Amino acid sequence: MKICVICGQFWEDFLRPLSTFKTSRGVAWLVCLLLAVGIARAADPVGLAPLQEEIINRLYGPVERPADLEEFAARAVALKVPDQTIAEARLAFGIRTRTLDARLEETIRQLHRLREDHAWRKEDSRLFNTDTEAEGVLCFASALLADRAGNAPEYERCMKEAFWLNPGSGSILAGELRVHRDMADLLKLRVPMHKPLKNSVGDAKTMTDLIGSNNALLLVFWTSGNDLNASLLDTLTDYAAKLEPQKVIVVGINVQDLHGSAELERKKHNIKIPWLVDSIDRPMSKILRVVNTPTAVLVLPDGTVSYHGFPRSAALDSALKVLSVDLSAN
Repeated sequence: MKICVICGQFWEDFLRPLSTFKTSRGVAWLVCLLLAVGIARAADPVGLAPLQEEIINRLYGPVERPADLEEFAARAVALKVPDQTIAEARLAFGIRTRTLDARLEETIRQLHRLREDHAWRKEDSRLFNTDTEAEGVLCFASALLADRAGNAPEYERCMKEAFWLNPGSGSILAGELRVHRDMADLLKLRVPMHKPLKNSVGDAKTMTDLIGSNNALLLVFWTSGNDLNASLLDTLTDYAAKLEPQKVIVVGINVQDLHGSAELERKKHNIKIPWLVDSIDRPMSKILRVVNTPTAVLVLPDGTVSYHGFPRSAALDSALKVLSVDLSAN
């Protein structure tokens, strides 16, 4: 019951907004499950000293930056928190934030070795009841790494193994697989780089004009008169400040310019980024299959789409990292 309550509250507070975007739903429930189990288990007494309990709760809390996680991990090592407990926190963080890097690869190897050496201990785990459950999630994390590397056979093998080891997670894995397939279809889209769109004051611009000598465009489709979209507008300015020095140009595209609302919002929020308007029949939205707003599309110079989904997403962070771009940069 405790897990269900935590899971439900986390869904209401954070994940429900993401669930309206089909490319985020399977990921959202997986994140919810990991966090709920981690939080619930972290509250269980395991005979550790108060300082150890405190740092473990921080490790399994809503950490967003790898640097913060490593700071907590270093403190946990100094307090002699079990290596398995720290490694599983790194595993949960990597999956939750989609930080698919060398640290996650090493964490997977470390936890595999513990299981192979029969050194995995239930009392040291805040996430799993058995080592088989742990192995199933390790296979899922390996699938994410394989997907990022473009290794389709390894992705399929790891997903099948994850289900075999933990069939109770079948609906979650099925949701993730649907997300994977939907995204694969979306990433086959191509942006017509020479197609002109007018900006909010009527001047025509092509994607080629906007990208210039830069490495990518981050197109953010939004709609007037929507609270979720309105809350994003100030964020776009922040994104632009962080991304433009890294050669990614942020572009707003209004898909419902009612009575010049795009220009009104531009002035109201003092927006300096390119501010386009999809025409009344929404050709660009149709080409890029934009159904819900806000939607972000990361576009490379040749028109290739490398991300399609919610603008505030760990998956967008991961897509930018492939370009050696850090959205959290100051």
